[in-house]
Amino acid sequence: MENNENVAGATAERVLNFIVNLENNIPEFILLNISRNYKIVKKLLNEIKFLVFSDTILLTSTYVKNDDLDRKIDKWALFLVVSLHLNRWMFEYGLPLRGVITIGNFLIKEHCFAGKPIVDAYKMCHDLDLAACVMTDNAYQEVTNLINSSKRKKIKKLLNASIVEYLIPRKGGKEEKLPTLNLLTFRGLKPKSKKSNVKSKDNKIGIRQFVFNSFWEHNKDIPQEALNKVANTEQYLRYIIRFTKKQKS
Repeated sequence: MENNENVAGATAERVLNFIVNLENNIPEFILLNISRNYKIVKKLLNEIKFLVFSDTILLTSTYVKNDDLDRKIDKWALFLVVSLHLNRWMFEYGLPLRGVITIGNFLIKEHCFAGKPIVDAYKMCHDLDLAACVMTDNAYQEVTNLINSSKRKKIKKLLNASIVEYLIPRKGGKEEKLPTLNLLTFRGLKPKSKKSNVKSKDNKIGIRQFVFNSFWEHNKDIPQEALNKVANTEQYLRYIIRFTKKQKS
């Protein structure tokens, strides 16, 4: 019994360290792949804040309505990139997330926060019946309006590649088509590890086993009531693999 407790304690500490270090490790990984405007990108990345509490990671970034158009676009683009990394890294580490990206007014001071968008996102997140990150319609409208008003082709390409319209399963059998992050957007998205990639051609164990492994990792169980979430997550991954292949063809 003592050995089991030690193993559980060591696992919990390892997981906690991984999560806490994401705030530094994700921006550092992104900056390794930046060839231009390094200082500007670094400054904008520093403005994206991580707050971890219980089983939740709150990721925030801000701008004001009269901000410069390009600054707004850059902040949105980097927020999406960081969100993609966060969700992909957590999935591959065996901590699959349910996430919601939304917009609105909120307040954060140290470890305290308040605001309708945070509460709404939290409630919606727990209503998702799969591990995926979706955008609310108003958030998607905001980012698409900004990017479509720009002539920056690379940013438009990023948006088109990183967001897919997907029929999201909700608790209680409900479904809703929502903009959803495509975790296969970047070739270099995966952190440096020997874990299997999601792509089936590079993955000897197959997509289904990959998904189950993520839910089982760190001595977790998959209770009967969670099997739908696992199956829905597998279906979502198969869809974005298909979507990504179509974009490349």
